[in-house]
Amino acid sequence: MLGKYSRFSLLLILTAVLTQCQTLSLDMQKSGNVPNVTIEGVYQEQVVSACSDVLKDHGYRFSTSRGSSYLYEKPGSRMDFLAWGGFSTDQEVVVRVAVHIRKLGDAYEVECQPYIVIRPGEHLEDARKMTRMKTGKYQKLLNEIKERCYQGGPLSENWEAWN
Repeated sequence: MLGKYSRFSLLLILTAVLTQCQTLSLDMQKSGNVPNVTIEGVYQEQVVSACSDVLKDHGYRFSTSRGSSYLYEKPGSRMDFLAWGGFSTDQEVVVRVAVHIRKLGDAYEVECQPYIVIRPGEHLEDARKMTRMKTGKYQKLLNEIKERCYQGGPLSENWEAWN
């Protein structure tokens, strides 16, 4: 039977090993679990439009873009405020989604990184990446974006409409 100090030492060692393991990381990017989809046979404008439409349907509003990266925001829920806003009633909490669109040959890869932002737009804005525990929710959004792109039909079927 392990003594009290031996069990505590074992627990400390185990904690140190687990925190260094990338696959157990809660950060989406470190663990390689950033939600993404690949969309083939469409124009980039269709992908951007589908992103905008789907995110708007889910309460997000367009914030800004830089190159092929787009930011969307929506007010945080009451639970987000309780978890992140602290006890101050004057702090604003928003959910921000950074959508990145990359060209991969004849396809586009769309990925998103969600953030919780405390005091958005202020000098002391605090943006924190959401953990991979929320991956499913954002993967569903991306799947919906992919579906919306294909509602107009693949590129080869709509080619005549663009001429």
